[in-house]
Amino acid sequence: MTIRGVLNIAPPLYGGGPFVGSVSGSQVSFTVTSTTPNPCNCVSLVFTGKLSHGTMRGTYVGNTKGGSETGRWEASRHATFNCKLQARTNHRYVTTEVTFPGTAFRGLLRARASAIGSWQRFRCVAIGTNQWALNSRANHKYVTAEITYPGTLRGLLRASSNTIGISEEFTFRPVAACACFALQAANAKFVTVDPSTSSSTRGLLRAHGTSIGTRQEFDITSS
Repeated sequence: MTIRGVLNIAPPLYGGGPFVGSVSGSQVSFTVTSTTPNPCNCVSLVFTGKLSHGTMRGTYVGNTKGGSETGRWEASRHATFNCKLQARTNHRYVTTEVTFPGTAFRGLLRARASAIGSWQRFRCVAIGTNQWALNSRANHKYVTAEITYPGTLRGLLRASSNTIGISEEFTFRPVAACACFALQAANAKFVTVDPSTSSSTRGLLRAHGTSIGTRQEFDITSS
C-alpha cells in the first residue's frame, strides 16, 4: 500500500516536506523530500520501521548537504495537542480578538501577531481523520466558521462556541509545496487571510477561498 503526505517539523528542528512510501504487511518505509531553503541544508529523511497496534516506529536517516545523522522515530494516531497557527501570507500568528471593541468583531480570528502570547494559543482537538476543532486558549471557546452570518461578516472565523458542531469542524489539508496546511471549513471553502487595507478587517480569517494559494496556507505547530 502506498502512503503519501506531508511531514511538518516544528522549529528549532527542520527538514520537513512531502513524503511518499509504502506499507507492506508490518513493514513501513517512506522518504521525505525536504522543503528548501532550510537552515539545516536538509535534503531528505528516510524512515523505516514496523506497524504494530496502530503505531509506527523505527529508525531514520537524515541527509544534509554536510552529512547525515540517525535516530529513532514513532508515529501514532493523531491526537489533541496545544497548537499555534502562523499565516504564510504575512508571517503573522493567528490571534483571538478577545477584547476588540464592539460585539461584531469580538472573538474574531486575525493573523496579526509577530510573537506568541496568550491570545495566540489554541488547542487543536482531534475529532476524525484530518478533522479538527480549534479551541481558543484565550477565551476557552471553539472556533466557528460563521458561514450563515448575514452581510459582510459572512464566513469569518470567531472563537464563540461552547460545543463542537458542523461549523466548528475543519479539515487540515496538507499542502506539499510549502509543507504546510490549508483549513477547509464546513462550507467546503478554504480559510483565507483577508488582504483588506482597512485596519478593522485586515488579516481577519474568513472561510471563502475556492482554491489554495498563499493566503490560504498556514503553519500549524505545537505550542
